[in-house]
Amino acid sequence: MREKLFKAVLMLVALLVFPGLAWSQDAPQNLTLIVTGRPGQIPILQMNGKSYVNIDALARLTNSSLSFKGNQVILTPPGSAPSTPPVPPESSDAREHLMLVTTEGQPVDPQASDPPGQTKLVATGEKPADPESDEDRTAALAKAAQNPIANLISFPLQNNTAFGIGPYERAQNVLNIQPVIPFHISEKWNLITRTILPVVWQPNDQPTQGWFGFGDLNPSLFLSPAKPGKLIWGVGPAFVFPTATAEQLGQGKFSLGPSVVVLSTPGHWVLGALINNIWSVAGPHERAVVNQMLLQWFVNYNMKKGWYFTTSPIGVPLAVTRRWFPSAVAWEGS
Repeated sequence: MREKLFKAVLMLVALLVFPGLAWSQDAPQNLTLIVTGRPGQIPILQMNGKSYVNIDALARLTNSSLSFKGNQVILTPPGSAPSTPPVPPESSDAREHLMLVTTEGQPVDPQASDPPGQTKLVATGEKPADPESDEDRTAALAKAAQNPIANLISFPLQNNTAFGIGPYERAQNVLNIQPVIPFHISEKWNLITRTILPVVWQPNDQPTQGWFGFGDLNPSLFLSPAKPGKLIWGVGPAFVFPTATAEQLGQGKFSLGPSVVVLSTPGHWVLGALINNIWSVAGPHERAVVNQMLLQWFVNYNMKKGWYFTTSPIGVPLAVTRRWFPSAVAWEGS
């Protein structure tokens, strides 16, 4: 019986985890650059919300000559006299640069042959944005790893050890396997799957014996904005499946209920909380009825080179669990 349950749990984890690896990222749009009056086209590469084009391919498409002077690239169309670009004044940091724009309705230049909606290269006097540094990218990645509903595939492992269990004050150990996989369901919304599969060692009331195996599987689904503002949030259902390989390692009931997570990332901080309440809806009558609330708050401070200090109950056992009974209420740390 345990071997069948073990195989069933592995198959369920595979169904929850591996589809996200293939479908979690949207396919990029296949855009091409077309120059009016010239045969052929150039593929446009889109990355991090910006568009890029191969300058060598552009020169071949337009029969233009390509030259370099210092940090400047000079593209000279056929029939144009080569010119030396003026040196910008030292008092101004604004420099002209080439960028890709899409004209809507009226073309950029007055040529009547340019169709509307044509993608073209135009000059702009705006100052280019400063490139993101490696330190900024590391900090952003560290914050995303601390976000339970981040648009990022992650596979964290969390180990919790509790001491002083039972009459012999033994140690209990719970290793949580908790993959987070996002799905892009539309331009405005993401569906984040967060699954927790505990691997438990539970000592009994004897000096050396106990139970070891899987606990109950706890998947949660969060509907979250694809482009959140300062306040990041997600809402959806939470489930508990009775997958424990021993009666002492789980509740023995199928349970479900609502779950909400809210967080913000001001400066070096990541601040937020996750709360859910589940009720048992199916399972053996001899097992206790489940009506349980879980509150997880987290306060993280990010330091340099991706290091951060955390008081998160997602990383350490500081969560608060409240079990509701007909005549009493019990609070406990988990």
